[in-house]
Amino acid sequence: MKASHAAALALASWYLMIPPIKDGKQLLDHAALAQWQIAATLDSADNCKIKKREFTDQGNQLIVDPSKSVKLVARAELMAQCVDSSDPRIHSRLPSF
Repeated sequence: MKASHAAALALASWYLMIPPIKDGKQLLDHAALAQWQIAATLDSADNCKIKKREFTDQGNQLIVDPSKSVKLVARAELMAQCVDSSDPRIHSRLPSF
């Protein structure tokens, strides 16, 4: 991990997270939040909400694609959640510095 990326993660206060997709075939929408992927790192709850709306719009556009893998990504984007970086549900997955 680059030092600049590590510094950005340390300063970030909000993550936009999406559920994991297993083997490109199955959306693990009931997975523990610690297993979700960080799709974006943002500096405020408001910026996270804006990014979440963008993900929702993109997901709605992709959902009509006939490809199953694209539909999984679309569904994951529609389920995106803003999570405070101090939330203990994700704490175990963050790198320690």
